[in-house]
Amino acid sequence: AAKQLTSNQRLSALVNPMEFQPMERALWAGAGGRTKRFGVQHSAYSRNHLMYFFGDGELLAYARQRVLDASPLPDYFILAGMRPYEDMRRQGLSQEEIALCGAARYNELRQQDGVRSRGGSRAQVGVPPQIVEVLTLTSQLREESLGLIRVVAQAAARCGNNYRFKFKNHYHCVLEQDVAREFAEKAPSAVFDLLDVHGPLHDYIRGADVVVVGATTAAVEALALGHCPFVFFAGA
Repeated sequence: AAKQLTSNQRLSALVNPMEFQPMERALWAGAGGRTKRFGVQHSAYSRNHLMYFFGDGELLAYARQRVLDASPLPDYFILAGMRPYEDMRRQGLSQEEIALCGAARYNELRQQDGVRSRGGSRAQVGVPPQIVEVLTLTSQLREESLGLIRVVAQAAARCGNNYRFKFKNHYHCVLEQDVAREFAEKAPSAVFDLLDVHGPLHDYIRGADVVVVGATTAAVEALALGHCPFVFFAGA
C-alpha cells in the first residue's frame, strides 16, 4: 500500500509515529526511494520500550544498508527528548538526520488543563469530598502489574474506610480477576472499583487524590494534569 501510494501520488514526505514496529517498517520499505520518510518518536522511554535501543553500530548498519537484510528505517528521526536524541547521536547518525521536537504528545494537555480540577470532576460523579480516591494504572507488563496490584492491596488493608481504590488496567494486559483475588485475600473490607480499560483516562486522573502507576507513560499524563504520581518499580 505504501509503495502504491508513493508511486501514484507526488508526496513531499511520509511522516508516521515511530516505535520500530513491523507495520512501520512496512511503510518505510514501501516508500523507500520515492519520498522522504520521517519517523516521530512520540512516547517516553521506559523499561518496556526496548525497541528504541540498539547494539553498538547496529542502527548505523541498517541506516547505511551495510548488511544484506538491513531493517527498513526512516530517512530522518524526530525525537521527543534529549535522551533519545543523544542515543541516536551515539549510534552514529548525523545531526542532519535527527531533530529534537520537544513534548509533542503531552504539551497541549498541560496547556489546556493547567491545575487539575479535582473538585469539579468528583462532584460530577457524586463522590463526597471526605473520600480519598487512589487510582492505580497498571502497564502492559504482566509480572510487574501483578506486583503492583499486590502492593496496593496490602496498603489498602491498612487504610481507613474513607479510602476508595480504583484500577485501570492497560488494554493489552487486563488483570481484573487478579485485582479481585488480591483484595479478597489481603483487604476484604476495602472498597475497590475496576474501571473501563478504554475509558477516559484523563478524567480518571483528574478525579483522583492519589495516582499510582507502573511502567507506563501515564505517569507523564498525571504530571501534566497536576499530580505527582507514585511510580512502582518491580523489585524496588
